[in-house]
Amino acid sequence: MNSRGMSRLLLLATLVGLLTMGSMQNEFTFLSEPIPTIYTYEGRVTLINCTAVKTEQDGRQRLVEVTVYRNSEPISKYFPPDRHQVILEDRTKIPYGLLISRSLPVDTRSTYSCAVVVDDVPVISTVRTTLYVGDGRPFPVSSVVQLGDQQLYSLTVGWDPAPSPPDRPIQGYTVIVNDPNMSTPFEMDVDGNDTEAVLMHLQPGTAYGIIIFGRSEEFEGQRSEEVFVYTLQPIVPPEPDTVNVVVEIGNRSSSIFVSWTLVEIEPDVMTPVDKYVVFFGTTSSVSELQMEETSDNRTSVLTIADIKLGGNYTVGVAAVNSAGRSPIAYFPQRIVLPDFTTVETEPILSTLEIGVIAGAAMFVLLLVGIMIVVLLCFCRMRREKTVTHSFDGSQGSPSVRKSGKKWRNGTRTVAESSSDGSFNSGPYTSSPQVAVRGGVSLPNPGDSSASGSADSNFVSSTTFMIQ
Repeated sequence: MNSRGMSRLLLLATLVGLLTMGSMQNEFTFLSEPIPTIYTYEGRVTLINCTAVKTEQDGRQRLVEVTVYRNSEPISKYFPPDRHQVILEDRTKIPYGLLISRSLPVDTRSTYSCAVVVDDVPVISTVRTTLYVGDGRPFPVSSVVQLGDQQLYSLTVGWDPAPSPPDRPIQGYTVIVNDPNMSTPFEMDVDGNDTEAVLMHLQPGTAYGIIIFGRSEEFEGQRSEEVFVYTLQPIVPPEPDTVNVVVEIGNRSSSIFVSWTLVEIEPDVMTPVDKYVVFFGTTSSVSELQMEETSDNRTSVLTIADIKLGGNYTVGVAAVNSAGRSPIAYFPQRIVLPDFTTVETEPILSTLEIGVIAGAAMFVLLLVGIMIVVLLCFCRMRREKTVTHSFDGSQGSPSVRKSGKKWRNGTRTVAESSSDGSFNSGPYTSSPQVAVRGGVSLPNPGDSSASGSADSNFVSSTTFMIQ
């Protein structure tokens, strides 16, 4: 038979073996098997229980022999090691477990498992169980971790429960905290089965060493390995959202009232604000700006007094905490303080009041103008009223007639009447007049303009004002 034929036979045998093994695995079942970890105390009896059965074709189950392994080596049922005894079924002498009659600390971390062996081949096996032998104290806890997000002044730690035998249950835990800022650690007790602890009043940005042990009714447990947990590093606060400025200008100096919104801090996540700083000056360089500080973190208004006029000022506010200073929140505009000689005073009257007064004055002036115009017209009408006196030479009796007054080149014209009843006008100078009885003014006889014929039909008329 060639090599090719041999390979085929081996492959076929392997397949048959696998199929047979699979069917055999279906026939065997563990009724009991050891737990993954067994904790006991020195001197105690420890039982590693393993029981397996085979299901027959008729459905009945029967006990089968179980082989116990210690650290991967089988334990002989006939010559077990010291302190180890293979448990046998009374009648069939079939082992179904292992009894450690006296546990010792040397057994700690020894592993045990059980298997059903057919033709020197394990058909089914249990998981390995690890044995821990203690000295009577609770076993140490494991998996100490920091829970939740980092905080500034507190942190939460958690751990797996400390293993212990059923007859010695855990009554509680103690958390030891090694603070690098303190010469001695401090302890915190957690009662019952709780496996979490919240540590308070810590310092930001600090590493703390955590050690935990369980407590039974009689003993304190073995201490866990030290694990370091960390608080949150402090961070600078954000700048104020808004900054407002009110200016009060005096004769020689002024005051600036600065207000801002307080920075909102999330507790135990952001470092609280200690104070606020107001920056101001005529330069844009932060290092050259003057500063005014508040005394606490609740003040949101600050007055900068006695600022000289004639400057162009920059104003800003920043929040300060233990981590540093926030960015500066500036007032969006520069504050211009004019010189006191150009300071505009506030108007005594408002624009509306000035308009009302001006309108009333114009109305009064209009009324006065109307009255003046009416008075002038009335006087003019009075002046234009005249009376004409006629003298008839034949009869010697005067006649009165109204006539109009005429002005030409600064001389007054006197109307003269001829014998035919018509009037001739001629210049009449303002020569002295002679008062006559009856209130009639006659021309001066010596005036050349008054000469005329002595005819009895001559009629002379004079125009005069009636006062």
